Amino acid sequence: MKYLSKNQNARVVGTTPEYTVVRSFTVAGGTFFTRADVVGKRRVCVLGSKIARDLFGDLDPVDQTIQIDRKNFRVIGVMEEKGGGGWINLDEWIYVPVTTAQTRLLKKTTINQIIVSLASADGIDEGVAAIDQAMARRHKPGPGGEKDYSVGSMTEMQQRMGEMTGAFTLLLSGIAVVSLLVGGIGIMNIMLVSVTERTREIGIRKAVGAKDADILQQFLVESVVISLLGGLLGIAVGVAGAQLVPRLPIWQMLSGGEWKSVVSPGSIVMSFGFSFVVGVFFGIYPALKASKLNPVEALRYE
Repeated sequence: MKYLSKNQNARVVGTTPEYTVVRSFTVAGGTFFTRADVVGKRRVCVLGSKIARDLFGDLDPVDQTIQIDRKNFRVIGVMEEKGGGGWINLDEWIYVPVTTAQTRLLKKTTINQIIVSLASADGIDEGVAAIDQAMARRHKPGPGGEKDYSVGSMTEMQQRMGEMTGAFTLLLSGIAVVSLLVGGIGIMNIMLVSVTERTREIGIRKAVGAKDADILQQFLVESVVISLLGGLLGIAVGVAGAQLVPRLPIWQMLSGGEWKSVVSPGSIVMSFGFSFVVGVFFGIYPALKASKLNPVEALRYE
């Protein structure tokens, strides 16, 4: 007999035999429970692929017994791997008959969710409206029109996710812009201090024949080099952090150990590109200031 430990992110789901059809899920081994299992409130279960591996390894889980909430359940099937990570990983779900969950595990008669599958995506809005009307007939709204239920579709969820992703992207873009601006101003200040401290050097170079373009090129190259060195340091820290953070216990606890950080070559090339642009843009003013210095006044500078 296998026991579910607190370290396993298993989620017990009470449902009906139609669940696999509605969600287009496939049983990889054994069978899903039947209507007779629901009516009889039998203690049978179907395991997600990851839970099956965690509990039984390479052994066949079918006809084995596990204990959920100190109650024995016979494993009758294993679901096909669906993937996922973080707080929602379908491979960590355990499916039991809805009546079994209500009477033997949750001790309640209500249900939390009804999933409906439409034959065509073209009728989603009409389907949502029809379901809302049917629910309104059974669950009368309150005096102020408050409902004790909500009806939604995957299309609405995708739109919300798109809006959240867009907002998150804007937030990260804003942080990146501010970081580049602060870094660029820092480089410009460093170069201005360098120009001031090397005023006599600039005067000497101009006195021996250096042109304005030579001085401009020198300080512009120095600005770009400083920026690229900062970019290299940032890339090194980013790559190291991407390798280290997924190994931290708190990250594995929050993500379920499924999310991994990946550093793509494109992001490294983009980082170098931004470093170069920042170095050129914020180095232009100090370089121009150095190139325009009067050699006589520069030689007199103390």
